[in-house]
Amino acid sequence: MFDYEVNMLNGRVSDRNYNMLRHSGTIYALANYYLENKNSKSLKTLEQATQYLKSCCIKPVDNLKDILGVWSLKSINKSMNIDQLKLGGTGLGLVALLSMEKVKPGTTDADTLRKLGNFIIYLQKDEGNFYSKYIPSGVGRDDSWTSLYYPGEAALGLVMLYEYDPQPKWFNHAVKVLTYLSESRKNDKVVPADHWALLATSKIIEISKKQNLQIPTGLIVGHGKQVVDSIVSGIPRYTESNPNYGCLARGCRTTPTSTRLEGLISFYKVLGPEDNELKETISNASKKGIEFIIKTQVKEGKYKGAIPQGYIPDINQLKKSQVKLAIVRIDYVQHALSAFLDYKKVFGKL
Repeated sequence: MFDYEVNMLNGRVSDRNYNMLRHSGTIYALANYYLENKNSKSLKTLEQATQYLKSCCIKPVDNLKDILGVWSLKSINKSMNIDQLKLGGTGLGLVALLSMEKVKPGTTDADTLRKLGNFIIYLQKDEGNFYSKYIPSGVGRDDSWTSLYYPGEAALGLVMLYEYDPQPKWFNHAVKVLTYLSESRKNDKVVPADHWALLATSKIIEISKKQNLQIPTGLIVGHGKQVVDSIVSGIPRYTESNPNYGCLARGCRTTPTSTRLEGLISFYKVLGPEDNELKETISNASKKGIEFIIKTQVKEGKYKGAIPQGYIPDINQLKKSQVKLAIVRIDYVQHALSAFLDYKKVFGKL
């Protein structure tokens, strides 16, 4: 486990709400960091975190054949009342394990990875959308609650599984997810800032071009442009003298800015010369967003490198009403690291 959440004002660490989805996201970011930097300390952390994910939470799902899921357990997340499975938990669990395969092949056996992919497919409906949860003890697949991000996380997991294990069903079901999202949002003037869908879109388009696979490219790219347009139109208009200048979301919390950066930068790679104006828009917004996240990063002391919830000019001057700004959670750091890595890869120096 990681220290899930720390308050920099008093040093208090809390693991009460430990979320395995965010644990998996952290493995994903750290694996990408290792692939770029080959840092031995990060490799040890990756191995430990991956082993924990596998040992604690990857288990069979009732009596379903050839299926494994990443369980959300009340013994780990103490805010939960029952053990259950979440689509996003298995989607990002698969992303994490496949990311680790790129670092250290053979860390997870192929049968386990395929069975996780089978569970995602089991949760998918004919239309392409999903049951968001699986509740054991007779309830089964449950769609009484939905998550914005789970479908994109599931699609990314499936398309990464296709890269690893090129069975057409993994790719086809990933495309089915994006097709559903694209069709269901096609006539919406404003769509959610669904960065995981943008990440999955970028990967699907990349593979379809390399392998000459037939997909509804126009529909899926059109959806991606909708998401980008909504992100860009929602950027707060601050002057350069404002400390929040460059943040990409209302409230100027770091993580919504980081996730939007991940989505924008990944979709930038999809665009061609005919989209130069949109590419320029993404480039400008990304540069400002990255500069904002860098500004928020803790520069010295015990928590050097941390990404708090928001920009703190002077941590010693925080008021009681602002104490949440001093919270650092693993996903705040994970998404910022992912945004930094993506920006450096596409645009060069930070």
